[in-house]
Amino acid sequence: MNILILVAHGSRREESNLEVSSLSKKMLKFNSSQFDKVMPAFLEFASPSIPEAIEKCSEMGAQRVTVLPYFLSAGVHINRDIPEVINKASQNFPNLKINEANASMFEKKLSIFLFIFCTFIHIYCNELLQTFHPNQFLFLLRNP
Repeated sequence: MNILILVAHGSRREESNLEVSSLSKKMLKFNSSQFDKVMPAFLEFASPSIPEAIEKCSEMGAQRVTVLPYFLSAGVHINRDIPEVINKASQNFPNLKINEANASMFEKKLSIFLFIFCTFIHIYCNELLQTFHPNQFLFLLRNP
């Protein structure tokens, strides 16, 4: 079994943590052939923690775990905190192969994604503006 752990910072605001849980479920739909399960984990403020998620993977019979940090930039958490937590937790599960997604690779892919997303939004908005009549905008503003 191959499991992807999506690691977010964690928040005191439960709704933010639920967004990460929802995202992990959606990710499995897009990549169901590479991972048997995608599960969330949090660095702090929320459960499951990274060690708890790794333990659950072991209990589920996973042979391989990939940890994907869900952060916008490679700061202290990406470069120091998360690798330390993974290293410490992995010592309890020597039969479990744990890989951390490379931060520099993540940054390159994120920049490509953001460029594609912004291009899509630009094209979509231009097409939308060309098909809408100004009176339609006024109607939308008056009737939300």
